[in-house]
Amino acid sequence: MPTDNLLLEFLTGKFVTIVGFVAAMLAVAAYFKAAQTEHEPLIQKEWLRLARYAFLGMFVAIVINGLHLLYLILTHQFQYNYVKSYSDTTLNIFYLISTFYAGQEGSFMLWMFYGALLGLFVIRIARDYEAPVMTVLTLSEAFLLSMIMGIQVPGIGVIGSDPFALVGGEVPKEGDGLNALLQNPWMVIHPPTLFLGFSSLIVPFSFAIAALWKNRYDDWVRPALPWILFSALTLGTGIMMGGYWAYKVLGWGGYWGWDPVENSSLVPWLMIVALLHTTLVQKKNGSLKRFNLFLAILSYSTILYSAFLTRSGVLGDTSVHSFTDLGLYNQLVAFCAVFFLGGLGLLLWRFPRIPSAGSTDSLYSREFFLMSGSLVLMLIGLVVLAGTSAPLIDQILGRPISKIEPDFYNKTTLPLAVLIGFLSAIGQLIWWKRIDRDTLIKNLAIPISLAMLMTSVLVLFGMKEIGMIVLTLSASFSLFANAQVFLKIAKGNWRFAGGSLTHIGLALMLLGIIGSGKYDESRFVELPVGHPVQVFGRELVYAGIEKIDGAKNGFKILVREGTKEHTAMPVMYETRRMTVQNPDVIHSLTQDFYLAPVNLLRRPSGHRFVLAKDEAQTHDGYTVKFTGFKMYQDPSALNPASSQPIKIGANVEVTKDGVTERVEPTLTIQAGAAPEMEPAALQTNPAVKVLLVNIDANNRKVMLELQGLPSATMVPTETLIVEASIKPFINVLWVGTYLVFLGFCLSIYRRWQERHLRHTRQAQTRPAAPLQKTGSNESLVAS
Repeated sequence: MPTDNLLLEFLTGKFVTIVGFVAAMLAVAAYFKAAQTEHEPLIQKEWLRLARYAFLGMFVAIVINGLHLLYLILTHQFQYNYVKSYSDTTLNIFYLISTFYAGQEGSFMLWMFYGALLGLFVIRIARDYEAPVMTVLTLSEAFLLSMIMGIQVPGIGVIGSDPFALVGGEVPKEGDGLNALLQNPWMVIHPPTLFLGFSSLIVPFSFAIAALWKNRYDDWVRPALPWILFSALTLGTGIMMGGYWAYKVLGWGGYWGWDPVENSSLVPWLMIVALLHTTLVQKKNGSLKRFNLFLAILSYSTILYSAFLTRSGVLGDTSVHSFTDLGLYNQLVAFCAVFFLGGLGLLLWRFPRIPSAGSTDSLYSREFFLMSGSLVLMLIGLVVLAGTSAPLIDQILGRPISKIEPDFYNKTTLPLAVLIGFLSAIGQLIWWKRIDRDTLIKNLAIPISLAMLMTSVLVLFGMKEIGMIVLTLSASFSLFANAQVFLKIAKGNWRFAGGSLTHIGLALMLLGIIGSGKYDESRFVELPVGHPVQVFGRELVYAGIEKIDGAKNGFKILVREGTKEHTAMPVMYETRRMTVQNPDVIHSLTQDFYLAPVNLLRRPSGHRFVLAKDEAQTHDGYTVKFTGFKMYQDPSALNPASSQPIKIGANVEVTKDGVTERVEPTLTIQAGAAPEMEPAALQTNPAVKVLLVNIDANNRKVMLELQGLPSATMVPTETLIVEASIKPFINVLWVGTYLVFLGFCLSIYRRWQERHLRHTRQAQTRPAAPLQKTGSNESLVAS
């Protein structure tokens, strides 16, 4: 590398990164000393001043680095490898900005920026918790900074991956561009929201470590509670945005596929929500101190474990979302080990000293149900964590890396989701007062009656699977119980209605998942241009291709349903990396009609017709009769959630001039791929072939095509293959997500107000509090 370039590289991004790392380590040391000198206020004050300046220096370095990288991206500086790898000159300004966090290094920078920003808030409001909390938080920032240093350390090797590294050889005139699937408005805001949730989890973790460090096991939950709520809100919102993006963009018709990367963000969310419930119990009666400290450690540790799984290359080909391996395996392991083992070790060391309040809660207390709900949430998280870790376990054991199928998660989490529904209903009805069994039964009467009525109606309309019936009963019970509580609370003080509103949203989400996930229907449909085709009670007419944004193929499909007519425009186009297939969705109040493009065929036109079993048609003297199906796999052994190909044959009799022969064309169907048609040629005339084009399984009909007949035209016909799906009640799911979001916002507002009122009361009473002049921390005594 030329000396000028080397100097330029050193004095720009990498140099600033090193300065930031040094400042972070200085802040860690200074905050540690401040925490250790709390009984010497003057000395502690000096250490705190140094720590704050060092932290501010780290923050400035992070901001400078971020602005620097953003400038390189916006000005198309393709001599930098990161800019070249994720951007190009065709991207609009929004997608160009989103390339900042498209790669590992940029996403680390976003994570550390949020962490530093939250640290500034902690400095301002943590008061006597500042020193121990910021020691832990800043140590996390130092680890994150080390991920992007990209320096060679003798005896160790390269530390971090430098986002400001230059490309080798000639500077390219164009970049590689952003993954086409990421060029969507939801992906502009989904990663920043998700990383805000990631980074915010360090605050409750730091408060928990501070409590262990300073033997303050009682009061840490009060300042930590708004942060716990904030983490649950932002992480949950990021997850929901990702699900909506998958539904609208990826074309597989779902919003959650149990992908390891999806699971990696879900597990910490489950842990932090579990922590939220049990901190409410501790705040109320002082119990569960040890359990809450453990959950706080587990919540942030699972975020770090998530980062390890998605960034170390462990997931390999088992996830479409994981980052490219940058050789950070050992650093990520160290990051996880220091925080999880360090936190766990401190907890075990302090364990005998942590006072146990001893639970006296009866079965009919809200505390019991909060604790039970928390345990179930944690159990769901651990089950998902175990399944997600399968590739890592395979790697450790030297086995071929495998991926756990979605069916495992669906089966294992179903009974736990049922429990969540019942617990969230009963726990809300009990409120904080202990009640006897008779009163509880009286409170349950209306919501359980409504839930049973609603479930019965759905059973009458065709719901048969026992697991779905029980889950529906549980979710609807939660819905009506929490709605009853919400109405009562909102009439009095709406600030207290956040919990019930969140649970209403959760219940609606469960009901929406049942409807859209379990009772959806999908069918591959061939749409010859200009020919109407009936599917799901709608008439579809493929009207041809329209260009979108100059290069993308939009397939114009007229959808007629009764007197209503809609125009759908699913899109499919080629990029340098892949074929992109974006669906189009026609929304209605009770269901979505989902059209995902699969393939476009141009081929000679033949004789095409639909036959029911034992039905026959004659074309050019050939009488074709469909006599039945041949299944190549046992239907009872097929897994609906699996992507395994399904091969089906059609038994066909063809008669010509009194001679009958039997042939068997086949059709192979695989989710996400175009159907494969294998024609069967006639022995008496091999030029004539029978093709199995499509199957109507519900009506047991087939679409056949006779190829090679003299009357068939050789003018190519254009046929669009789409996957048409019905998604019942998916809007219920989306409405539920909005209510969960609003419920969390309301709860944060309430807890923040309580915190403010508490400080106000403390300020009013502080003059009367006796202050110890020596051997004590004034602020601690006053608090």
